[in-house]
Amino acid sequence: MNFRNTCAQLAQPIFNGGRLRGQVDASASRERELVESYRKSILAALADVEGALASVGRTADQETLQALIVEQARIALRLAEIRYREGVDDLLTVLDAQRTLFQAEDQLAQVRLSRLLASIGLFKALGGGWSLNSDLQSKTAPKGRLVLSAGSGATPEARHSR
Repeated sequence: MNFRNTCAQLAQPIFNGGRLRGQVDASASRERELVESYRKSILAALADVEGALASVGRTADQETLQALIVEQARIALRLAEIRYREGVDDLLTVLDAQRTLFQAEDQLAQVRLSRLLASIGLFKALGGGWSLNSDLQSKTAPKGRLVLSAGSGATPEARHSR
């Protein structure tokens, strides 16, 4: 190694200070961009969770109210049947009460579906996910039914209540 190369290597950091300062400034600028991007992602995630929580609460309230409507429709049907048996009302009144009850029950099922979908949305907003577990599917699910498991690898028990 000669003297000239050694001096050039030692002097290099002194004379490249402006370029190094520019690299530091660019690095700091990039870091600020990353922090801002992260902040926006966090705010978007919190907004998603807030929306999902509101949806779960709203649909739970709707389900409670619809269950009351179904109960009142059952009472109305029971009264219409009694009045029909006693000869006070005609069959059309009973059929109308049955139609009202069936519509209310159908609406209750739709509201329950909405609540369950909102719960899944909340789970996803909190960072969860769903994936099909094919081994569990083939062993426990009846034909045509899907069994979902949490994305973390844990498999919930298959619960079929009918």
